[in-house]
Amino acid sequence: MAVTWKGFGPPLFDGVNVMRPQYDLQLIRNDVLQLLYTLPSERRNLPGWGCLLRAVVFEPGDENTAESIRSSIVTAITRFETRVVLRTVDVIWSARDKRFDVIVVMAMKDDQNTSLAFKIAVSESGITNVR
Repeated sequence: MAVTWKGFGPPLFDGVNVMRPQYDLQLIRNDVLQLLYTLPSERRNLPGWGCLLRAVVFEPGDENTAESIRSSIVTAITRFETRVVLRTVDVIWSARDKRFDVIVVMAMKDDQNTSLAFKIAVSESGITNVR
């Protein structure tokens, strides 16, 4: 597959390289995570860009909060990330672990056979990118 997308994504300094280039899936994955980790109105000149994921860290663990997380993620990705097609967003409350597990599955818009998935844990400890 030829390189389609090129840019600089986090980490901007990985201990060795400063602003190491990233390509295609890795860049898009990091861009989507950046979108989800940013609160709306946090970015100057982009007041609607972002997601409410960080805002629900201390919210109660219930189905209403899970649906709010899911809705915010779906809206953010479909509105701002034009390189992917959103397949599924699952938000599951784990009472035992006292956290929400967020699973996002996407496909590349120009190559529907190439998928991208990750899992995020949201708890009182913060947000953790599980895989």
